[in-house]
Amino acid sequence: MIEPLCKVGTPADDLSPPGLLSWSRGKTPRPVGLLTRIGSLGFVLVADFSTMLASDDKRAKETLFSALRRVYDGRYDRWMGERSRRRGPGG
Repeated sequence: MIEPLCKVGTPADDLSPPGLLSWSRGKTPRPVGLLTRIGSLGFVLVADFSTMLASDDKRAKETLFSALRRVYDGRYDRWMGERSRRRGPGG
């Protein structure tokens, strides 16, 4: 049922903050992850969101929902070490 929408959206079976936005390894690191693939006007299709809702890991679930809320608001920043990973207006 979701298959026809895959032509206009990006399908994802699982989501995590690192999967949303990270850095590649190597001499010239660049932003990678789902948010870099969909662009500023893209959208993500999750076929079965119940697997995330049913997770027993409350902290991971709260972290993911917080990240998704920030993405929806238009800006999501991830900080790891000395690098800032940014996505959204001004990012």
